[in-house]
Amino acid sequence: MNARNKVLLMCFLLILICTVAIEKPWRGDAHQQTYAATLRMFPKLHEGDGLGRVRIKAQGKTTTIARILDQGKPRWVVREMMDHPADIARVSSLLESMRALETRDVESVNPEMQSAYKVSEADGIRVEAWNSDGGLLADVIAGSLRSQDVTTGQIPVLEFFVRPTDSNVVYRTGEFAIPFQDPAEWCDTHFLSKVDPEQLNTIQRIDYVTQESW
Repeated sequence: MNARNKVLLMCFLLILICTVAIEKPWRGDAHQQTYAATLRMFPKLHEGDGLGRVRIKAQGKTTTIARILDQGKPRWVVREMMDHPADIARVSSLLESMRALETRDVESVNPEMQSAYKVSEADGIRVEAWNSDGGLLADVIAGSLRSQDVTTGQIPVLEFFVRPTDSNVVYRTGEFAIPFQDPAEWCDTHFLSKVDPEQLNTIQRIDYVTQESW
């Protein structure tokens, strides 16, 4: 190989090394890199630890939905409503939406913007979940609905801002189901579904253990 070809070969190898260093093909294409960077926001919710308690706090109201043993049988109750049976469908919907949260679509990392997105502890709806041993599985603050200009013909997308409570990162998500803030909304009232509201005057729930009623 003559000197000219050796110089060309060295230049080619140098260009190849620089290209590989910049492009990093082992990381995959842009889609693969984005997918790799996307993680479950609360991976512990997907693990085998049994869920034991969910708490929702917003606007001065607190709702605690807990799994208790009633005569040896587990059931979900709303603590603030004298352990009235919880609406399992609503609880399941909330938990599934929390499991679906992922670390993509970052909106902000500026802590000073939390109030603007209603994801500060004072403005948002905080949802916490623990396992049966008291270990924290998830802690998130849900904020405001993402504003969109529909006058431009843009298709509206239902997205909310959320922030893991221990982080300054605010994400956009269309997965999260904003929870009810009133404890009464979490009570199971299916036993009344076949009753005509016109027939009702007063409903009273009596707890024969504590002698409380509401």
